[in-house]
Amino acid sequence: MMGSNLRKGSEATFPKARGFRQVLGLLGAVIVASVLAAGCATPGGGGAEIFAGKGGLKEVAVFVELEKPAGDSQGIHLKQIQTDIEMKLRQAGMKVAPQAKASYTTGLPIIYVNVSIAKCDTLYAYNADIIYIPTKAAAAASGKGTLATSGMVPDISQVRPKVGELVDRFIRDYLSV
Repeated sequence: MMGSNLRKGSEATFPKARGFRQVLGLLGAVIVASVLAAGCATPGGGGAEIFAGKGGLKEVAVFVELEKPAGDSQGIHLKQIQTDIEMKLRQAGMKVAPQAKASYTTGLPIIYVNVSIAKCDTLYAYNADIIYIPTKAAAAASGKGTLATSGMVPDISQVRPKVGELVDRFIRDYLSV
């Protein structure tokens, strides 16, 4: 779903949350800028502690946001990322709410994925975050957690498998609790 409030080159499945997207987008931009300044990849943190007291995820809402260089029509698409993530979560035994039901107001735990990509000379700098936001009842016990990865790749299409690796890490952490 394209929103009129997104910058050109941005796509999102997170409805009616412009302020939330702007804060996360700014955070992503800061991380991408720090990767560009450092000139190297910096893996993010996280871990199984984000699921402490989760009691099992019966159903989750998945929201994905993708920011990429304007004009890129070949390398990576929001629908691809969304489908990849949902498939991996289902294979791990999690029920994924259909997009029509997936709303931040339904009370479902949210798995929010933000992918930001910037072109830097001949390379692409990327940052991917997975933010787990539990239901209000579970939030008191576990809070929210983030896993992240950043790096530089020569081809924009190489970002998609990096996001997949991050989702795999999220699932491993979830299953280890």
